[in-house]
Amino acid sequence: MSGKYQDLVVRCESREWKVHRVILCASSEYFSKACEDTFEVCIPSHFSEPSLIAGKEGISGEINLQEDDPEMVDNMLRFLYTSDYQDDAEGGRPLLVNAKMYAIGDKYRIEALKKLAKTKFSEALNAGWDVVSFPEVIETVYTTTPATDRDLRDCLTPVLLEHKEELHEHEGFVGLIKDKLSDGEFAMDVIHAWTEFRGSKKDSSNTYTQGPWKCKFCQRSITNCPSCANRI
Repeated sequence: MSGKYQDLVVRCESREWKVHRVILCASSEYFSKACEDTFEVCIPSHFSEPSLIAGKEGISGEINLQEDDPEMVDNMLRFLYTSDYQDDAEGGRPLLVNAKMYAIGDKYRIEALKKLAKTKFSEALNAGWDVVSFPEVIETVYTTTPATDRDLRDCLTPVLLEHKEELHEHEGFVGLIKDKLSDGEFAMDVIHAWTEFRGSKKDSSNTYTQGPWKCKFCQRSITNCPSCANRI
């Protein structure tokens, strides 16, 4: 983010970046409107539309993003210039960084950033995760995007299935369910995932795809899967 003709300053807390408005406006509906005569001056939430007033940022040449994390703003601006960003911030926790980058892409309406953040988030999940920090990642995903946006939430489903027992015993994970994270949306997703998982248990010959099953000798109902012994 260096060179001639920088004509816009982005500020966040104590940091500032001198940028080119043509770069920001080309990729972000938010910044495009910010540089017009009228624009959505209120920081856009994920769940409601801000009001329109005079675009003072377009006149003054400054945009203040005081409600954001400076590291994520720096990543966002680097993405607008290079089409990439580093996800090794937050103490080397790429899952959390990518969740936050997806959120900031959604907030400032940068679709290409959201797409990249989703890819990096999925790759980080496949590379490894730890149960201690996972609740914070879940909370970030569910509190920074609307319920209609399933991109990152659906990425979490395989982990919920594969590590069901481990998560079920973790206090932080259970606390998210008890606290009705995102008005209970997370709890409903967990119930749906685990119920679907239980209903899909079957052996390789697909013998046990439906229940309830009965013993062929005494006709008593079988309450555990004959294939994996899990309770039905």
